[in-house]
Amino acid sequence: RKVIQLIKLAELVKDNVKIILIGPGVTNKEIDAINKTSKIDYLGSIYDEKIICEYYKLSDVFIMPGAIGLAINQAFYYGLPIILEDVNHGPEGYYLKEGINGFLYRENDIDDLLNKVNYLINDDNNYKIISKSAKETITNEGSMKNMAKGFIEAINYVS
Repeated sequence: RKVIQLIKLAELVKDNVKIILIGPGVTNKEIDAINKTSKIDYLGSIYDEKIICEYYKLSDVFIMPGAIGLAINQAFYYGLPIILEDVNHGPEGYYLKEGINGFLYRENDIDDLLNKVNYLINDDNNYKIISKSAKETITNEGSMKNMAKGFIEAINYVS
């Protein structure tokens, strides 16, 4: 993931914004930069689902610099609007509907990322609409029933 983008974002967001960073792969150089700001809490790798879910519940927005994976499912489950970098994503990226349940920001464009963050955190009405749509997306499109249907269709297609 592109942690440096979150470090740059931390320099630009309002003082009342906190970035919570969870996951492996953060370099010592990035940790040094993170330690210089009070706006990022780096928690390292967390594998306990109960703890991870608590962080989803406390969050307002989910940001992924770089390609998204299954984390989009969890974020949408908790009604979190997603802000993704406009790069090649795996199949999970299909769930993002620009302006409906989240946003894409231009690749490596921190100003564009900041604009998307500010749009969501500064407008309660739009936030509620996009949050509701995020939850509906995963409920309707990411259900086990739809996943099983997709597997059956794929098997029928190749047989």
